[in-house]
Amino acid sequence: AFTGLVGWWTLARWYGEVGDAGVAESAARGLTGLLAAACFATLVAATSGSGAAHAERASERLPTRGYRWRMQGLRWAGRLSYGIYLFHMAALRLAEAAGSAWGWEPQAMRWAAVVLTLAMAWLVHVTVEEPLRRAGRRWAARAD
Repeated sequence: AFTGLVGWWTLARWYGEVGDAGVAESAARGLTGLLAAACFATLVAATSGSGAAHAERASERLPTRGYRWRMQGLRWAGRLSYGIYLFHMAALRLAEAAGSAWGWEPQAMRWAAVVLTLAMAWLVHVTVEEPLRRAGRRWAARAD
């Protein structure tokens, strides 16, 4: 999990410093999406456990608050991941435009982009994805 967080942080800081032009001129050109996905996969792998050892320990961890929080975090990461993917660049551009107009520091713009990305992903999940998912399940149940 630490590796994934450090990787994401490093990519975000680097992108904030060099921007699109710097990425295009670097050896990572075309690989930044893959690197970000690898960081996310590392986080998911670290929080989900694996195999028989995880299954044996699951009954011990189920009642603990930390385990429940971790599982909720995984569920929400999954629920919002596509929206985050879709909206992160739009949120960054909006935060940069608003921050420039209002005289924000770059760090404040980045935090605004994170909050805006999560808010947009959650809003689309609640208003579009989840209702369509429920409708699809009802339709599939009738098709049986």
